[in-house]
Amino acid sequence: MYCKQKQKSPESGSSSPVKQLLDEPETVNTIDTGYGSLYNVACLSDEKIWTSGLDNTMKLSSINLRSLLKSITTKSGTSSGDLLVIMDSDGYPYKTKVVCYSGSREKQTIQFDDKGSPLYSSGPFNRYITENRNLDICVSDIRAVVVVNQAGNLRFRFTGHPPAQKNKPFTPRGITTDNQGGQFLCYIACGLSLPHGLCTDTNDNLVVAQHGYRQVKKIKYLK
Repeated sequence: MYCKQKQKSPESGSSSPVKQLLDEPETVNTIDTGYGSLYNVACLSDEKIWTSGLDNTMKLSSINLRSLLKSITTKSGTSSGDLLVIMDSDGYPYKTKVVCYSGSREKQTIQFDDKGSPLYSSGPFNRYITENRNLDICVSDIRAVVVVNQAGNLRFRFTGHPPAQKNKPFTPRGITTDNQGGQFLCYIACGLSLPHGLCTDTNDNLVVAQHGYRQVKKIKYLK
């Protein structure tokens, strides 16, 4: 089960200046997390990040100082405000849906398109969820990125930038959105090893949790 705190509606007329892509993305900082298996990262600020893995600990680190600030043991509980959750059924046949909770109350369920077909692939896969500045709900779904609007209607399904390579299929993991909107910009390599969790800071730097190296990289890709 993967969760994302639901954002409040943006103020009308709000906009961000369009930034240009760098010719080559560059790694700004790298920090070792100490996890055996690293999966998730979230930006608390431009300086501080939360990370988590398979165990029940979360670590707060300074990415610029490359140091651990504190580690906490997580506990289950009900959050405040609205929460987006992507859920799988316990067994076969697997069924996947996105649910919006307000406290413990289920406000909305998103599972099928307007033809009654499942929006998301079935199976016990890792999926990630986020919301863009327009409040579209974006899910990385093992072979595609599926985007629905606030009402749960399908906007588009992105299956990779053609032409796809047979030995390198499109298998998205973590997902995040920046202030530039929702269109394909570029592929970013920067020596990444099994990237999973993603987030962006307020300056639109990309922060990546590398499962392979158990490191977090901060990458600048916009001028």
